[in-house]
Amino acid sequence: VGVSHDMTRQKQIEEVLRSREKFLSELNEITGYALKVSNVPDLFQLLAGHMHKLLSSDVCYITFWDDVNKKTIPMAASGIGKNDYIDQHHLPRELTFTESVLKAGKPLVAEDVFNTPFLSRKIAELFPTKSLLGLPLIVDEVKLGSVLIGFITPHKFSQQEIEYGTIAANQIALIISKTKILDQLMQSEKDLIKLNAEKDRLFSIIAHDLRSPFNSFLGLTELMAEEESDFTIAEMRKFAKAIQQSAKGLFQLLENLLQWSRLQGGTIEFNPVEVNLREIIDNSFESLQGNAIRKEIEIANFVPDDMVLKKADAKMMQSLTGNLLSNAIKFTPKGGKVTVSAIREDGWVKLNVEDTGTGMSPETLNNLFRIDVQVSRPGTEGESSSGLGLILCKEFVERHQGKINVKSTLGKGSIFVVEIPDSLH
Repeated sequence: VGVSHDMTRQKQIEEVLRSREKFLSELNEITGYALKVSNVPDLFQLLAGHMHKLLSSDVCYITFWDDVNKKTIPMAASGIGKNDYIDQHHLPRELTFTESVLKAGKPLVAEDVFNTPFLSRKIAELFPTKSLLGLPLIVDEVKLGSVLIGFITPHKFSQQEIEYGTIAANQIALIISKTKILDQLMQSEKDLIKLNAEKDRLFSIIAHDLRSPFNSFLGLTELMAEEESDFTIAEMRKFAKAIQQSAKGLFQLLENLLQWSRLQGGTIEFNPVEVNLREIIDNSFESLQGNAIRKEIEIANFVPDDMVLKKADAKMMQSLTGNLLSNAIKFTPKGGKVTVSAIREDGWVKLNVEDTGTGMSPETLNNLFRIDVQVSRPGTEGESSSGLGLILCKEFVERHQGKINVKSTLGKGSIFVVEIPDSLH
């Protein structure tokens, strides 16, 4: 009898060892697959599928813990009713099993999900599971989330199930942590590449855009120096005024550079007040008068005198309109026309800036508002252009929760359409 008992005991031990060896082998295989996955969402789904099979459960849920907002975020599920879980993007603010598991810092069992202090009944009613094993995903005291092993019929979890689940969850936590770190490093690398591209573009802008106002100065002063005796006092005053306006344009360009820098640093303030759009447009035209005179471009402001923006930042709108008008004049040939109009429609103010200029190709249009892509094309009289002004326009319009669109035909001109809402959300 004693020998028979020993043999039975030996077989049981061997069976346990074989089972454990098989489990660890499968877990290592899962780990190998998981380490090849490059993004977190796909990783969660892969792990949920393998955990579901590894522990022979009806379902496996994997959740992410948002420690900032203190809430559970469903990430992946495998098995019966998996779509019910994945679709729950906004669980009611009730106690979740994940929250209880992470608070305890150890596995928790709910053999009856409707009779447990670890889970809100309202949440339990959303899913088909009747019994749950919750396994925390914690690495170096950082709470990542949990693995929930579920059964759709009442189930009593064995010590082996809890042990295997714990081992697997610890391994999963390490994998997720490593993948998140790699994900963050890859994102940091992308951000650094983008930052360097923006820095290079900024230096290019400083080197090229600043030439345009000085070209205006040089052109007028050279004209005056070469033909001084042919000009009347009235004409000299006209040129002097044009030079003054060019100086204002230069100041505005430097202001653009400063504003862009502040936007990138997040230090620019948004102060929405009631703004008279007609006055803003008039001011912009006045500052650009020198360029328009030099190119004999007709400028027309059809914005109604009483057209107001109910919630707008005056400085941003001044910069916005100034850049749009400057762009229109720059790409309109001698003797052309720039027209500005505005209407109020359905709680929005729609501003149109139209020119009879050179227009743009589809490729130029696609890259018009991108700082990381160089859209370099000279004006009709060789004026330099790097696109910073239009990039600022887009930034400012978005600050107003508005929209900016462009219609353009190569060789026929462009229409910039800016829409600003009366109310902000």
